[in-house]
Amino acid sequence: MASRAAVDAVVARAARALERCELATPIHFDACARAVLADGDRWVVADDVDASRAHPLVVPLARATTTTGAPTVLGVRVGGAVVDAIYGASRGSFYARARAAKRETEGEATPFVVAGARGARPLAPSATAMLRRALAEDEHRHGVGGGAVTAACGVDALDAYAPGELTNSPYARRVEAFLTRRVARFVDADEALIERHLERGDETSALVTAEWCADGPYGGWSRPHAVNAATLARCGRATEARDQARVALSVAPWWTMGEDGTMMAEMQRLSGYAGRSAADVRRTLEGGDAVGGDASGGEPAPTKEEMALKRAMDAMDAVAWGRDGEDWASVRERVAEALDEAGLRALSAHVLAPLRE
Repeated sequence: MASRAAVDAVVARAARALERCELATPIHFDACARAVLADGDRWVVADDVDASRAHPLVVPLARATTTTGAPTVLGVRVGGAVVDAIYGASRGSFYARARAAKRETEGEATPFVVAGARGARPLAPSATAMLRRALAEDEHRHGVGGGAVTAACGVDALDAYAPGELTNSPYARRVEAFLTRRVARFVDADEALIERHLERGDETSALVTAEWCADGPYGGWSRPHAVNAATLARCGRATEARDQARVALSVAPWWTMGEDGTMMAEMQRLSGYAGRSAADVRRTLEGGDAVGGDASGGEPAPTKEEMALKRAMDAMDAVAWGRDGEDWASVRERVAEALDEAGLRALSAHVLAPLRE
């Protein structure tokens, strides 16, 4: 387990990075970091991470003990409001959403993620949800009073989680159900439930849960849709799996599919796009060149700032696609330059910071 001094140092460094991105430090951030780093078999303090090779839009707190190559880190995603507004499917076109993004960055949420060489996947929507999850799982393993995780948090977590909250609930033996009903929705908890249904041979329940995951409160993430596509494929629904794989590649940035490229490789195969370049697939999904705007829908042509924002996301998606020889280090300066041209100077400064330190 990391020392209190080491945790305090990494939390302070992360708080400075969030401030550079014009974001406030989340409530329960310190206690959450101590809870994560109490699991020394999985995570260690991210004090030796080469940030220039790490995901540009993640502020690291912990590094995986088994990391090789590009670091696998647990941290906080930044810039999500901008990205989500671009790719969100709730209303308007790509560029209408991009314009809305500029008005939505204030009060941005800071979700916890795992990020690696090819992208990121969501862990929890907030520090409080992450903390409550860690304490509930600790109580599930060790009983009321918990173990090392609860001890590491001490009294700082009492306003987030009451000892015995899981044990005294109707879900004492089903921690995933407790998390979903009493804490928040978690994509990996949805995935675990799908896996249990499949292990029991209950394909109907697995498919229902996969669709529930895809329709969940995970805006800005492609992974839930990829989970749905992969589940359809495992249940022999090849045509539906292909269609859903293409949805997964359309609704959010490709780097939101997972940290190691495993899910991306599956979506490339299921969609029928394996072997093609990232730029070629993007053109197919967008229906041609986006520069001219959507004449049929009456959308105006994109502004210079909107096109710059798209260039930043396309550069990161090339890394996630994994077939163009790009990595986070090779695209970092391009991403920062494009973000600066888009008027997102604080986010650009964050992306460039590892090259200036």
